[in-house]
Amino acid sequence: MKFGIFLRSYSLTLLPVIIIGYIVAESYQIDYRAFHIAGKSILLGLDPYLNYVNDRPELYAPINAEGYAYSAFRYPPLAALFFVPFALFNYEISRILFSFFILSIFYLLVWRVLRREDVTDTQLLSIICVLLSFPIAATFQRGQIDLLLVLLVYCSFEFLDYRKIAIYSPILLALAAIIKIFPGFLAIYFLLKKKFREFGIFCSSVILLYLLPIPFQGEGVFSNFWKRTFPDIFGQIQSSLPISVHGQKTVFFGSGNFVSAIEGGGKVPDRDYVGSGMNFLLKEQDLLAILVGLLVFLIVFYIMRKQDEKYRFLTLINTINIFNPLSWLMGVVWYIPFFLTYFPKASNLWRGLMLLPLFFAPSLNSNAYLAMIIPVVYGLYSRDRTGVKMLPN
Repeated sequence: MKFGIFLRSYSLTLLPVIIIGYIVAESYQIDYRAFHIAGKSILLGLDPYLNYVNDRPELYAPINAEGYAYSAFRYPPLAALFFVPFALFNYEISRILFSFFILSIFYLLVWRVLRREDVTDTQLLSIICVLLSFPIAATFQRGQIDLLLVLLVYCSFEFLDYRKIAIYSPILLALAAIIKIFPGFLAIYFLLKKKFREFGIFCSSVILLYLLPIPFQGEGVFSNFWKRTFPDIFGQIQSSLPISVHGQKTVFFGSGNFVSAIEGGGKVPDRDYVGSGMNFLLKEQDLLAILVGLLVFLIVFYIMRKQDEKYRFLTLINTINIFNPLSWLMGVVWYIPFFLTYFPKASNLWRGLMLLPLFFAPSLNSNAYLAMIIPVVYGLYSRDRTGVKMLPN
């Protein structure tokens, strides 16, 4: 199904976009603020991992950076270059453009997942459920980029089965890993499948993409990246001098709050439905999270060995939230390809269970764990899966 036909067939799913528009309009999008400042820092010739608010008040990042020595940006150096085009605009216009970009990525992802499926009412319902879910609301409330990574990783898996374009599979995965490092752990899948050529291409691509920004940013930026990403291992960025935010702050009153800042003032920085850390068992334990993530990945790979490759892969990608010690509700978007693929094929009981990662109370911080566990349990015990190969070759 071509993308244009897909949009016409599922045009009813555009109705929930009105709610997303409201969320974008009221939100400060504190995560995207980090991206915007990183892009602006590149334009100004500054280190995107350092906080310059003391000298440049317009670079204030509420909640995530405030008056700390480090900035709110936690991603590889190349990712900062990705946000340079958005940083050419003022913050208000920039975040609207970014939100539209992420919404477009969402529909591209849904199209890739469903383009070979028949258009049914249940399929339509599955898309609407995703659009109304807490992870999507949190994605636009915070201004996160995870949906782009999910699309890159999903296409990486698809391309792996086509000999003529299989070489692009590890390159797409490397691109996802160089925007956020945690998708890179999925390269273990190449090794377990004895795809050694693809694993080699992945490693080479990551090294090349990682080093690519050196002419633009300098070598010092790279050490700060590792300190900012894994402070428990490499040590946090420090400053010997106090840093002033020049009176900018997040104002709390009653049940509401807003940002008082030079750029984007008056917007809401956070909502209760965003919840907090979804990997609370391994929160701020960088090395342990990686080790546990590797173990969980291998266990799930083994348990799912009798499932078809697509089912196993869509289950495995939900382990990414275990690798990430600071995983939030937005990370549950990794569950979307599994949900869209198998929700229409499941019984009513299993459909109800599949909705849990999307609508379970975020305050309980369990959505990411549910997104990992439910596909495993469904694959092992559902009659829909036991002994039945549901996907075409």
